[in-house]
Amino acid sequence: MALVEMVPREILTRILSHVDDASHTTMAVRHAEKAAEALCKQINRTRVGNRPWRRVIRHMAGRVTCERVLMGHKDVVESVAVFPDGRVVSASWDRTLRIWDPNSGTMLRILEGHGAEVVCVAVLADGYRLVSGSVDSTLCVWDTITGACLAVLEGHTDAVEGIVVYTNGVHEGLVISASSDQTLRIWDIDTMSCLRILSGHTAEVSAVAIITSCQVVSASSDHSLRVWAVGTGSCLQELKGHTADVSCIAVQPNGWIVSGSADYTLRVWDSQSGLCLQILQGHTGNVFCVAALPSGQVVSGSFDGTLRVWHPGDGACLHELKRHTADVVCISILADGRVVSGSVDCTLCVWDPDTGACKHEMIVHSGDVFSAAVLPDGRVVSSSADWTLCIWG
Repeated sequence: MALVEMVPREILTRILSHVDDASHTTMAVRHAEKAAEALCKQINRTRVGNRPWRRVIRHMAGRVTCERVLMGHKDVVESVAVFPDGRVVSASWDRTLRIWDPNSGTMLRILEGHGAEVVCVAVLADGYRLVSGSVDSTLCVWDTITGACLAVLEGHTDAVEGIVVYTNGVHEGLVISASSDQTLRIWDIDTMSCLRILSGHTAEVSAVAIITSCQVVSASSDHSLRVWAVGTGSCLQELKGHTADVSCIAVQPNGWIVSGSADYTLRVWDSQSGLCLQILQGHTGNVFCVAALPSGQVVSGSFDGTLRVWHPGDGACLHELKRHTADVVCISILADGRVVSGSVDCTLCVWDPDTGACKHEMIVHSGDVFSAAVLPDGRVVSSSADWTLCIWG
C-alpha cells in the first residue's frame, strides 16, 4: 500500500492545501511518499507505529520547510538552546546533551554526566560554555569545545526546573536556577560556587526570568510570584492573586511582568510596586507559555489548544489564534515579530500576531513538540517527544 493511501483523509487534505498550484498535486504526493518512506526506514522503530503521515515532509509553496531531522537521542528531547555562532544544543531525558551543526545536521558532541533526565539548558555569556539542569537535582557546566564537564553544581535537593543566565551587566556570568525544592540558587560560574539561596516559596519553583540587571522574578506552584534582588538575595515583592499554579512568566521592556497560570488567566504586574495591573481572561485551560512581542503586546499559549494576543495595558484580547488541536506548550518569537508555537498535537505553527492568521503549519514530528528556539539566521529548531530535533527554514 502506498503511504499516501495510509494517510488519513483529513491530514492529506491539510498537506495538499499548502500546494498553491493544483497541477503540482501529484508531484507533491509523490514527494511526500518518498520523504516519508525514507524517514521511516531511517528511524525504523516502533514508536512511529502505523502513523507514517506524521513524518511526511510536505512539498509546499510556503517559506517554512523541514530542512533537517536531527537524530541521535534515545528519549524525549525536552529543551533546546542556540549558541551565538548558530550551533544548537539539546537536552534530553536520555540523560545527555548533544551539540549539533544545524547546516549539515552533524552531531558535534555528546555531553554525558547527569544521572537523570536533563530538562533545561542555557548558553553562557562567553558563547562556548553552557549550563544544564537535571531531575538529578544538579547543574552541570560544560566546555563545548572539548566536551568536558567543568563542574557539577550541587545544592538543590530536587529537580532543577529552569535556568537563566546573565549575559551582560554588573552580574554578567551569574546563573540563577529554579527547583522543585522550593528554592532558587544564584551561582558564580567563574568560581563554580553558590552565592545565595533564595527561599520563600512554599511549593516547587516552576520558572524564573530576568527583569533587570539586578532583579529576577520567579513563579511557583504556591500560586505566587516573587521578585528578588540578585545582589542581596532578598525578596522585594510577593505577587499574589492567582488561584492555581503559576506556569510561566514573560517580562516586558518596561519592567511589567506577565504571568500565566493553571487558573486559566494571565496577570500583568508592576515589578516595582507589586500591584496587579490587569487580569487577562479568555483561555479555558492552563496558560502554559507566554512571550513578549516587539510591539509591546504579549502572546499566550494554553492547554485549551489556542494562543491569544493581548494588549497588557488595557487587558484586551486582540486575537484568538486557532489551529492546534491539543495543548500549546511552547512559544518563540521571530525577529520580524511573527510567533512560532509548538503543541502536543505534534505540530508547530507560524502566526502573524497583527492579524491572527496562521501563516504556516509545520508537520514532521511524530510526538509532542516540547520546545522551539530561533537561530541567528532566522531559522527555527524544534525538539520533540519523538527523540528528534527539526531545523525549519
